[in-house]
Amino acid sequence: MPGSAPDSLPLNVDCEKALLCSCIKDAELLDEPALEAELFAIPAHRIIFERLRELFEHGSAFDFVIFKDFLDRSGELAEVGGPQYLNELWEFVPTPANWKHYQGLLAEIRSRRLGILSCSELLKELADTHIEVGPDLSERFASIQRRLEATLRVQPSSIEAISQSQSKLYSPPAGAMLLGDYHIVKGSVFVLGGPPGVGKSRAALALAEAGACGFSWFGLAPKAIFKTLIIQSENGRLRLKFEYAQLDPRVEHLVRVTNPPPLGLAFNQVIFRRDLARIIAQFEPDLILIDPWNAVAHDDKAHDYLESFELIRSVIGSTDHSPAIGIVAHTRKPLPGERSTGRGLMNLLAGSYVLSSIPRSIWILQHASESVTEERVIVTNCKNNDGTLAPRGAFRRSSGQWPIVEDFDWDSWDRPQNQRERENADLVNEDAICTVLANGPLKPFKAVKALMQATGCKRAWAFRVFTPNGKFKHLLRFDRKNGTVFLG
Repeated sequence: MPGSAPDSLPLNVDCEKALLCSCIKDAELLDEPALEAELFAIPAHRIIFERLRELFEHGSAFDFVIFKDFLDRSGELAEVGGPQYLNELWEFVPTPANWKHYQGLLAEIRSRRLGILSCSELLKELADTHIEVGPDLSERFASIQRRLEATLRVQPSSIEAISQSQSKLYSPPAGAMLLGDYHIVKGSVFVLGGPPGVGKSRAALALAEAGACGFSWFGLAPKAIFKTLIIQSENGRLRLKFEYAQLDPRVEHLVRVTNPPPLGLAFNQVIFRRDLARIIAQFEPDLILIDPWNAVAHDDKAHDYLESFELIRSVIGSTDHSPAIGIVAHTRKPLPGERSTGRGLMNLLAGSYVLSSIPRSIWILQHASESVTEERVIVTNCKNNDGTLAPRGAFRRSSGQWPIVEDFDWDSWDRPQNQRERENADLVNEDAICTVLANGPLKPFKAVKALMQATGCKRAWAFRVFTPNGKFKHLLRFDRKNGTVFLG
């Protein structure tokens, strides 16, 4: 046998040879995300699989002579058993039809190997009295358990019915709640929505920094230090350079952001899902942010949205130990005169209702005004199915943490311009104007002040009353020489 597995570790040589033979006869199998080099315990088999994949990724179909020469030039031909062993592999199974069966068996055996190696390492530490047992021991065991669950062949049941007593016994895994009052929880989905240019990507990076450094995010405190992976397709290396430079140095080992993939966020492609699964397995994030959603679901129909969520779940998972998933989504353009608030903001999310029904929590960001220089952003937590809603707030858009705007005029925000004008119009009438000017001409600024005191209307509305082209011009006369206004 060319190469051997470590002593006392379980393996299945025939199953490994059968899977390699299947890949040789059907190169398309090398695109399957379930097939990884780690399935093979025999080093020679792992080398052969990796070289087969390299050829496939370069667009080369399998050719025995080319493959033998490829291994010979890399100095690995003898290491994998020479041409004779390659011939043996080619003839090992007649067809690749049973590759899923081989992969399943090898995945289960790999899980056993992983468990043995990981537990053996911990047992050695526990047995060595010279090594101090740190407080992270329980987390080490939990990490082993998560790895085993991620690689087990047996899939959980698609449906499970639990009793009242079983429900009472349930306890969320340690570290499952990441932020707020169940606002962001491992295994669940949340949405960060807003119009273009409001700062959604910056807010996502601020969340990642908050998780790494323990900062609050829009007034919500993190419940644990957590690792974040941002999968994005809009900001290139230059923008990321500027954004990263503003962050706390502690994010170095706890935050990762992808470069824009050449094919976009192509969850519908096997190669993309396979490569993403490798990044997730290596980095082990607690939170994964997907920015933007319209790069994943290109159609606004419910079917496309549901299919996109299913593909995302197939890579990231949906158990209590799986990473939380954050979706960065656009909101539609408001209708003329429309100002949604509170839970009504969910209706602004662009596309299918699926985007507001699946997530457990939703935040909507809004520009504080229509000014092109506006840096203030209104943040509203309009949904939190598992806890209390966070109070809304006004924040100043920034790279890194967003400072809160303490003196924001919420009265003006809650009552849009057209509504305030209607209210002022109800306050000011002909009788009020006659009362103000009953004692004779007044300078306009004094007339404005008097009208405000008499009716409670706003200054801007009062100024518009005492103008030659105002609503009440039929009542007024203006003495330009003396600069006064009086009843005409």
